[in-house]
Amino acid sequence: MVSPSPNSCSALCEEEFLCRCHQNHQGDAQVAYDHCRSELDEQRGPLANVCTSGCQDTSLMAAAAKGDVVCPLAASDDLSPPVVPDFAPPPETFEETLSPSTPSFSPPSQAVQEVSSNTVYCFP
Repeated sequence: MVSPSPNSCSALCEEEFLCRCHQNHQGDAQVAYDHCRSELDEQRGPLANVCTSGCQDTSLMAAAAKGDVVCPLAASDDLSPPVVPDFAPPPETFEETLSPSTPSFSPPSQAVQEVSSNTVYCFP
């Protein structure tokens, strides 16, 4: 078995390319290949989530241009969408949510005493 080139497209990229993109653009195999390859290189659509722009075709991806290959998952019933890693940033801390323009709280310098329910007096 020949080991893949370091710049080869990943197995997940190959799966998305063959089982979703290429398979969804039925008709001429070369036209479908060119469309999917363009999406991959321009980092558009679902291929952008799983492929590295400019990665080298796997042998199955290259064969798809001639119509010589179908989705390798077609033999199984597992055509579920690929798992895409979550790239959400870490949760913010309280200090990070305060902007420099956020006024800080400071207790009043004068003592406040409530004399009645409607009147407030301040004493130094």
